[in-house]
Amino acid sequence: MEVTQLNPTTYQAKTPAGDLAEIGDIKAIDFKPTLKLNRFESECYQSIVLPTTVKGSYTFDGNKYLWTGLDSDVGIYTLDRVEKWDGLKLTGVQNELGGFEFEIILRGIPASNKFLIDIDSKGLDFFYQPQLTLMEIAQGFHQPDNAIGSYAVYHSTKGIWHPNKADGVKYKSGKAFHIYRPKAIDAVGKEIWGELSLNAGELTITIDRTWLKLATYPVIIDPNFGYESTGTNDFGQNNQIWGLAEEACPYVGTVDTMEMCIYGFYAENGKGALYDAAEDIVVNGLTNTVVGANLGWYSVPFTTPPDVTAQNYHIVMWTDAAVTMKYDVTTGKAIYSWGVTYNGFPASAAGQGTRHATIRISVYCTVTEAAVGHPYTSRVQGVQGMRTWGGI
Repeated sequence: MEVTQLNPTTYQAKTPAGDLAEIGDIKAIDFKPTLKLNRFESECYQSIVLPTTVKGSYTFDGNKYLWTGLDSDVGIYTLDRVEKWDGLKLTGVQNELGGFEFEIILRGIPASNKFLIDIDSKGLDFFYQPQLTLMEIAQGFHQPDNAIGSYAVYHSTKGIWHPNKADGVKYKSGKAFHIYRPKAIDAVGKEIWGELSLNAGELTITIDRTWLKLATYPVIIDPNFGYESTGTNDFGQNNQIWGLAEEACPYVGTVDTMEMCIYGFYAENGKGALYDAAEDIVVNGLTNTVVGANLGWYSVPFTTPPDVTAQNYHIVMWTDAAVTMKYDVTTGKAIYSWGVTYNGFPASAAGQGTRHATIRISVYCTVTEAAVGHPYTSRVQGVQGMRTWGGI
């Protein structure tokens, strides 16, 4: 990342996507073990601070900022994008848009096995990522080891419906960051997973007490804060329709495209569709076929842009062979599925869906809003005046 110095004790890093991060507290006279991560053109942020009154000292070697305290240190440095490949296919990404390590470095056995980091944030929601159940694993869900017990961080108000393409590209499905499960690593390379817990702006990292007593010091605890746009977990499809159980659309207009983060397509057929709140397929609600082998965001246009109103919709995906979609566990959302041999989308999904975990799929839609006074807008507004639309 490009790094510049703002003042004698504060630095600024620019991510590949153009977001800015501050290392150190620009309001403080001395260097503070602080990391402020801005997102969406500084519309949202999370500020990570080691709660300490110790003045300490710091050094910067061109890559790592090392703050030295009384019995522990903090190392802060940038992280590059990490890709996971399965043969010739890109199947996973961490620090998709860059990331930061905020290391806690212990010089000796600590008095406690719990380590606290203060998190102040604006415009963000934090969602704990529980470990998959055996049933979810059997259903084809997958979770990286460092996502177990981690936190997915989303924009508080931006969801998967956007009023223009620029907002769609900017916010996508609303994901901003991911706080990955940390490891503790001792001086001879022994390591153990830590546990994360976020409560009232305080992130607690817990490391096994016995492991800490037997470790060779120094010990590094390495929480990773990644800039992300896609879910960390994934699930596969094979002759099944998968989709959001409900998602409220706040706009009136026509849908330009459906965008989804997937991998696994080769020559297989795959399409998306929109079902309304009554679980009936929307007129013109079927997309064209999408093909894409490597993990990424794919644009899936509709043959004819369908009309949408301010109500709930089911955004679904269907393939005739294996394809994988990304997701995170959140609240207020859910997916459902039903098995049908790939051919044509059923006219109605009523009674067919099996509700699964409360999650957010990495998918979004862009809408061209109808002009005020347009006959379509007037007609919809008149209908809404007589009916209460569903919501979540």
